[in-house]
Amino acid sequence: MDKRRNSYDDISSHDRNSENGRMHRMIRVLLSLLIIFLILGSAAFLVFSFRGDVSSNAAEEPDAELEQQEGEAARTVREALSEQQDDALQEDPPPDEEEQQATDVESEPEEDDTSQGVQYTVHVLQEDEQIEDVAGRYGLDPRTVVSVNQISASDVIAEGLELRIPDRDGKLYTIRAGDSLSRIAHAHGMGYITLAQVNGMDPNAVIHPGRSLFIPRITMSMQEYQRIMGTLVLRPVQGPVITPFGEKRNPITQEIEYPGIEFDVSVGTPVRAAVSGTVSGVLNEHEGLGRYVEMTHDDGYVTVYGHLDQVNVSQGQRVNQGDVIGSSGSTGMTLEPVLYFSMSRNGVPQDPSEFF
Repeated sequence: MDKRRNSYDDISSHDRNSENGRMHRMIRVLLSLLIIFLILGSAAFLVFSFRGDVSSNAAEEPDAELEQQEGEAARTVREALSEQQDDALQEDPPPDEEEQQATDVESEPEEDDTSQGVQYTVHVLQEDEQIEDVAGRYGLDPRTVVSVNQISASDVIAEGLELRIPDRDGKLYTIRAGDSLSRIAHAHGMGYITLAQVNGMDPNAVIHPGRSLFIPRITMSMQEYQRIMGTLVLRPVQGPVITPFGEKRNPITQEIEYPGIEFDVSVGTPVRAAVSGTVSGVLNEHEGLGRYVEMTHDDGYVTVYGHLDQVNVSQGQRVNQGDVIGSSGSTGMTLEPVLYFSMSRNGVPQDPSEFF
C-alpha cells in the first residue's frame, strides 16, 4: 500500500517537474524571439535613417546648385543694368532727385522718330507768297516757320526772304542763364537725351546762354503768333486816335489816370471785340470810365472798353474777335463822345497802337 502511494507520488512529482520545464522553455523561447525582434527593428530603423539622410543630401545638393546659378544670373542682370545707367549719365546731373526721376525717363516717340536730328530746307519767299502758303507746302504749322526764323514782326516778311524750314513742327527756345538740358527738356515734357539728339548735340556738351534749341512738337501760342503777324488785335472802332497811350487825363484834375488810348467817335458807333475772350466785368456806373466792359484773353491779356452808351454782352460770356459788344457814348468823365480802349498783359499796361 505504502509502496503504491510512494510510486504515485513519484509520478506526480515527475509530471509537475516536466510541466515546469516546458513552461521555462516556452518563456526562454519567447524572450529569445523578443530579443531578435528588437534587434531586427533597430537594424531596420538604422537602415531607413541612413537612406533618408542620403536622399535628403541628394535633394539639397541640386537646390544649392540652383541657388548658385540664380545668384550668378542676378549678378549678371545687375551688372548689365549698372552699365546701362553709366552710359545714360549726362553732362549736368539734375539738382534734385525729383528732377532726376523726371529727366531719366525718355518720352515715348511719336509715329515719326522725333529723336532723330532735325533737318532744314531753305525756302526763298516768292512774290505774293505768305507764311501760311509756305507752311502748307511743307505740311507745317505757320507758327513753326515764324518761330524757327525768329520773325518778330510781319513787316520783315517780303519777297526774297530766306526761310529755314524744319522737317517737323516745333519752336526755337533761347537758352537763358542757369538753364540746363535737363531743365529745358523737363519744362517741355520730353527727355533731355532726346532734346540733345534732336539738336545734333552731345548730351554731355555744355550749353551757353543765347544759343537756340529746337523743341519738337511744341509751338508758340496763337496769341503770340497773331501779335507778330499783326492780327492779334483789331481796332475796336474805325476812328482816329485822339489821346495816345499813357496820356489819358482826368478832365477835372488833368492828372494822367488811365493807361489807354481814346478814339474820336460819334454816339452809337458799334464797338467790336478787339480779341476773342471772355467778358470778366460789366459796370454801368464806373466813376471815370462810365459804362464799360472788361475782357480776359489767353496769355494774360486783358482789354477794357470805356465810355460806352450801350452794352450788348454779359459777364462770363464768350466773345469772338470782331463781335459787337456795345456802342460808343459819353458816359463817365468825358466832355465828348469817345471810346476808351486799354490793353494789359499780366497787369502790365501795353500800347494798343503797337498791336493794330
